[in-house]
Amino acid sequence: MTEGILLYNKEDHQKNIFFADALTKAGKKLGLQLTLVLTEEAEKNPGEFCKNAIFAVNRSRRAALAEALEKRGLRVFNAHRVCLIANDKDLTYRFLREGGISFLDYTAIPLTGKAKALENLQNIAADFGYPLVAKPAEGHGGDQVALITEESGLITYLKELSDTPYEKLLFQRVASEPGKDLRVYVLGGRILAAVLRQGENKNDIRANYSLGGKAVRHSLTPEEEKLVRSVTRILPADLTGIDMLYHEGHPVLNEIEDAVGCRMLYANTDIDVASEYMRYIADIIKQ
Repeated sequence: MTEGILLYNKEDHQKNIFFADALTKAGKKLGLQLTLVLTEEAEKNPGEFCKNAIFAVNRSRRAALAEALEKRGLRVFNAHRVCLIANDKDLTYRFLREGGISFLDYTAIPLTGKAKALENLQNIAADFGYPLVAKPAEGHGGDQVALITEESGLITYLKELSDTPYEKLLFQRVASEPGKDLRVYVLGGRILAAVLRQGENKNDIRANYSLGGKAVRHSLTPEEEKLVRSVTRILPADLTGIDMLYHEGHPVLNEIEDAVGCRMLYANTDIDVASEYMRYIADIIKQ
């Protein structure tokens, strides 16, 4: 058996035990032995957990840990560069802007020295203009994403945000079709499937499947596929989700999901993404 490690933080592993087990079982069929390693322990001493491993499946969103493993010679899926860029929406937009990728206008506000920064956010929001979407640059799964229509709503939002560990906040324009988005699953540059999501709550712009949004399989239009190809050309990756919004009749990039959730894929297609992913990994490391 070829040994590898499966990286999760504790909370994410508990939420995604099905997929973690599916990866492990699929790997065994291909001669790959995956050992679960929780990041809370691995970050203390990365070398302790990878003595015999030659690869790592990184589902942790921890770029620094992925980089540490790469320096020890492991092939990491997804690599630390992808992890770093995809898990910071501001960095994602800045990185892809030069490639002509379209996204909604935004402004980024550092939250270091948080008390001082929060004092200025109301003025920044007023200058940016309401309505706006507020979201942490490092957030995922729709966490702390909110539609803000007036100052009172912003004040409430900021009070909630003050207890979070986020270091950067984005104010972004609202898409003309709020509550609707498209996720495209991409494996090594190959499009696996696309799923269109629609939120159930008219007052909530989030369409996340984990938050109750409806999802149906979707056939990509030429414009949607062109956007996906452009992103994957600029930022090649292993398994990712490319999320789009719809604005004035066109798809625009929303974000790139590094440790992309796969519940929608299992619920709406017959694709066994765990098997596909492990087969992809086996083909690379056994070359």
